[in-house]
Amino acid sequence: MLRKLDDPLTRLVLRSKRMHCAALCTLAVMLTAVPAKSQDVLFSDYMCRPVSVIDEAGQSIFGIEDMAYDVRNGRLILSAYDRFAAMRAMENGSEPPGGGLFSLNVDRLTSIRDEDVSLPVKTLEVRVPESLLLHPHGIGLFDDGETSRLAVVNRLTDMHDASAADLLLFDLDAESLALIGRGSGEAYCRANDVALLDASTAVFTYDQSRCGAWGVWAERVFQPRSSGLRLSRFDDGQVDAQPVLDDVAFANGVAVSSDGASLLMTASRDQALRVFDKQALLEGNTDPNVVVSFEGGPDNVSLAPDGSSVTAVHPDPFALFLHINGWGDLPESSVVISSADGASKQTIAGPSGTMPGAATSAMMLGDKIIVSSAWDAGLGICSPHQSAQSTVQ
Repeated sequence: MLRKLDDPLTRLVLRSKRMHCAALCTLAVMLTAVPAKSQDVLFSDYMCRPVSVIDEAGQSIFGIEDMAYDVRNGRLILSAYDRFAAMRAMENGSEPPGGGLFSLNVDRLTSIRDEDVSLPVKTLEVRVPESLLLHPHGIGLFDDGETSRLAVVNRLTDMHDASAADLLLFDLDAESLALIGRGSGEAYCRANDVALLDASTAVFTYDQSRCGAWGVWAERVFQPRSSGLRLSRFDDGQVDAQPVLDDVAFANGVAVSSDGASLLMTASRDQALRVFDKQALLEGNTDPNVVVSFEGGPDNVSLAPDGSSVTAVHPDPFALFLHINGWGDLPESSVVISSADGASKQTIAGPSGTMPGAATSAMMLGDKIIVSSAWDAGLGICSPHQSAQSTVQ
């Protein structure tokens, strides 16, 4: 049976067009007042095209927020749920549809032929309590050759509060995920992305500091520097959340380098990627070693084999805000590849339809860049185009 949303405050926030308009007008002033950081951008010689991702029932997967590369099993794990369907359901007072975690064969993905327009995925069995509805957001994978774990930010955990989130830790095998830990409460309510430092220690971004609909909207309007990173240890069923960094404007993506020495974090409203010495950061030194600036709002970040960062960047965050709230088209995507020292960058951008709009995640697999979006269907596959010439803007 569907549960009705009977919280008057939540109903008011979800349904009040006046509130949306007020926030929209204020954001229009504030977002357009943020100066773009001018830079030389090397445009990449990649060519991109879209591909549908189809589950066992023949349904196209919509809203792939994040991706994690499971090297041991040769697969890409995708986290997805349809945010628009969820918002419509909650506006109507109904329980939103759930999402899922999916497995995509990497060999099949990287050897895709030009005539292929879709790829099959397998829905992973996720063993959680029946009362827990799955809306997977950011994900992070750890595998030391013996233990394989997946951390998942799970959104919409409270049907009376659209801002709520939990942090889930799963044992991962070839077929399924078994829940072994859950962090919940105010420290997790705005969790966004997560990375695992070891089998039982996670670091996650929280994009805003307040819980509840009114607090979220207030921060979106006034944009305080009050987000950042927290550390969680899953120990004997107990989970804590310790502050690591708290002076960021909309902390978003987080990743750890393959050698474990560096931690990367994107901040959407700061329009920047920060690279930290991981151990120094955990010991209280919050000065980054490298700062990479973007013309737009960075979302999730991943690491290429050579240590370069691969970041999905929203060229026009305000256009995305408009689209989410029912005004305007879905904006185009861009992906920025930055060298480990931040000294050089190249941008992958293409006409509308060449990859999912408003990309939220990007990953390098072999010679290809794989792109996904929480706000669109399918994936984008970007391959090197040898005849193209790189130019400086």
